Amino acid sequence: MEPAAVDLARALHWVGGDRRLLRDLVGVFVEEAPGRLAELRRGAAARDAVTVERVAHSLKGSAGLLGAAGLQAASAELEERALAKRVDGVADLVARVEGELERVLAFFRDPAWPGRLDLEATP
Repeated sequence: MEPAAVDLARALHWVGGDRRLLRDLVGVFVEEAPGRLAELRRGAAARDAVTVERVAHSLKGSAGLLGAAGLQAASAELEERALAKRVDGVADLVARVEGELERVLAFFRDPAWPGRLDLEATP
């Protein structure tokens, strides 16, 4: 069984239990995600290690804050490859990041997700 795309208890922990802040951060993340993904694709296609590293690092940080461990791990692996200037053949990693990002976006695009905050124990 595949792990959940988002661990809300972890996300709440990182924002000190502030549900409003978490909802605001999610809103920004969902709004900016398509642009980040497009930039990541362009960087990978151009073999631009600097762009790939920067976008992967940004996604890794956002994913960690939002409790999206799968996206965080995939982004970290891509970031490491870019830091090593090994961006040839990263299509598989970009696809993995994209798949994890889609899972996270699907979770947060569900209008019922904020109601799940009440089911999570605050830290």
